[in-house]
Amino acid sequence: TLETGWMGLELRIFNFYKHSTKKITYLEKKRFSDATHSAILVNYDGKDNWVGLNSIIRFYTKNKAYVLSYGQKQIHLDFDVYLKKFHVGRYQGTRRASSYASDVYVKGVGDVNISMNEPLKHRGLTFYQASFSEGENGEAVASVLSVNQDPGRWWKYIGCIIMVFGICHLFYYKQFVARRKRRKTNV
Repeated sequence: TLETGWMGLELRIFNFYKHSTKKITYLEKKRFSDATHSAILVNYDGKDNWVGLNSIIRFYTKNKAYVLSYGQKQIHLDFDVYLKKFHVGRYQGTRRASSYASDVYVKGVGDVNISMNEPLKHRGLTFYQASFSEGENGEAVASVLSVNQDPGRWWKYIGCIIMVFGICHLFYYKQFVARRKRRKTNV
């Protein structure tokens, strides 16, 4: 039993496995869902190794190291985004992140703060603060931005306006028809 000294909280360790290892397995599925991710099977030096989406694997020889990355398609931007500082807010008394934001510099725009609810819009792209990576000591080591390009955004706005106009017209027209019926029955 380990006493934390915080509000009488105690931690009990029931089993400790000194030589445990992390093992990730992949199963073949016929259909994709939100819970599935793609992976590739790589055979190196007679051993099969699975590499999941957005992950890497390292192979070593006597004098060289190879890094294989399997990830989503990368698109080169014609401008640079420099991370100046990353901020993580934590829930009180925990290590769980409550908020996180990146202070970035973009040439032509200047210093910008990208947070979870405030994206950066630049040259038709929207940069969202997606997540971050932590090191072994729990300190943030990388900021993860999600980039979105939505050239059809105005079509969505126009569609919404047409729908709102149609709904308003429907309610007005319904009242108009009801008034006409009342007039005809009163005559």
